[in-house]
Amino acid sequence: MKKLLVSLLALSVVGLGSVANAGTIGDALQNAANNVNKHEQAVTQAQKDAQARQAANRKALEKKQQELKKKHEQAKKDAEKAQKERQQALEKKKQELKKKHEQAQKDARARQAANQKALQKKKDAWNTLIGK
Repeated sequence: MKKLLVSLLALSVVGLGSVANAGTIGDALQNAANNVNKHEQAVTQAQKDAQARQAANRKALEKKQQELKKKHEQAKKDAEKAQKERQQALEKKKQELKKKHEQAQKDARARQAANQKALQKKKDAWNTLIGK
């Protein structure tokens, strides 16, 4: 673009054929070339800045995704751990209830045996009284 502008301006100078105005036109051409150069540098810098921002944004996004992934994995581990603890507590409670039930059955059998024994003693005493 710069070369095209300079070429067009040079052609217009030659087309005028005015040597007296060549100095002013030459200055104008130089100023135009300088402006074009500054504009190109500004565009180039803007492109570099945009690329840098994109790279920074991409890096920040990747970092955030990694953090979210870690949080998700930690939450999953915590949930699994809590589930395991609940399951263990449930198993423990189940075992305790089973032991209580077995003990209650044992106690009931012992009471029944004691009652049977007491009843037998009463029968024996009765039979002794009536002379059998």
